Amino acid sequence: MKAGYGANVEVLPNRLPGPDYFVHVPNGIYVVEFIGAEGTFFLGRAPKVVLWFLIAEGEHQGKRIPSYYNVESLNGRPGSRIRRPVFTIGWRAHLAVDMATLFPDEYSPDKLPTVIPEAEMSERRIRLKTRTTEKTHKGKKRPESFCYSVVDEVQGWVEDY
Repeated sequence: MKAGYGANVEVLPNRLPGPDYFVHVPNGIYVVEFIGAEGTFFLGRAPKVVLWFLIAEGEHQGKRIPSYYNVESLNGRPGSRIRRPVFTIGWRAHLAVDMATLFPDEYSPDKLPTVIPEAEMSERRIRLKTRTTEKTHKGKKRPESFCYSVVDEVQGWVEDY
């Protein structure tokens, strides 16, 4: 194994779904629990970080919702799922904005996240907004049965509302 690879690769817990997990819930605002983060390479080459949330209340309680983020680099091998990803991002990245929304005193354009603070995120419930994917990456409209839900916006901690 090459140096730098494998240090943060672990077997994913059963709470995180497989790469083909699919859920479709109505667009809206949900109270969720953070259940984990993983790194992956989209199409084997584009590094991404995925945050997984579990809907904690309401009719769709127990369904898991992903939030996908582009990152500049990711420590790991293409083709693998990386538990507790280590990454680099720019200050305009959506992941930087979402982490600064949750931890405004810790992150700024001068101090960007390089890991997900999983323990801290797991302690409190989060409010987020979902959206349904309607188009493919090439811009083609998806048939209704192939639409799925993702996080559109992390709004903050539930206690802050």
